[in-house]
Amino acid sequence: MLGYRLAMILSGGVALIWVDPGGGWTWPEVYRFMAGLMVAAAAVSALLLPRLPEIERPTSAARNDVLGFVAVVVAVGLGVVLSDRWGPALAQWLLRSFWSASALSLDLQGKWTSLLALLLGVAFTLPLAAWAARAAHFETLLGGLRSYFSQTGAGAFLAFIVLYKLGDAFAGSLMTPFLLKAMLFSTAEVGLVNKLIGLWLTIGGALLGGALMLKLGLWRSLMLFGILQMASNMAFGGWRSTARA
Repeated sequence: MLGYRLAMILSGGVALIWVDPGGGWTWPEVYRFMAGLMVAAAAVSALLLPRLPEIERPTSAARNDVLGFVAVVVAVGLGVVLSDRWGPALAQWLLRSFWSASALSLDLQGKWTSLLALLLGVAFTLPLAAWAARAAHFETLLGGLRSYFSQTGAGAFLAFIVLYKLGDAFAGSLMTPFLLKAMLFSTAEVGLVNKLIGLWLTIGGALLGGALMLKLGLWRSLMLFGILQMASNMAFGGWRSTARA
């Protein structure tokens, strides 16, 4: 968490300050600079970092792994293409069949159609990719999935992983547009307060949360932190109402 958040100081906070009208940078320039940093970091990782000691590697059907990976990639690409072509029309038909169009504004109809099209695409693409993996004998992927789902409570644990921070992840992804478009802060203000000062507060919260987990235990910590993150997300509505008043 610490390393990930420290990297966001430049990509999140400093970048927004640069593209502010007083910063003198444009978004294309910032993206080119970030791309150059990534290339430089990749070069350092490839050329300068110490090598790991050679160890005996387990035998594997490398040919099947390569073919299986290619088959899954092709299946996903085909699923995406077909979903983009037929998904929106099918989503519109489902929306009109099960929901009165007059109950939704045109903007909401478009958003629900996009969401349904996305879900239909996922529902079509995942089985297609699974079929391709089985047909190509992609045992590395299939064996890993079998090993996981053979454990007791594997499905419930997977649902918990997906759902626990789902609301928080959505709120976090909308934070910057919310501050810029709804609250009308400048990019420099968002970069400084939210991305820099807020970043250090996030790091401090992560360290405090780790210390509390050692004292409270895993289960009680998950419940407490889940309630706190829900309350923090609900505060956005009150924040905007207070700002309007």
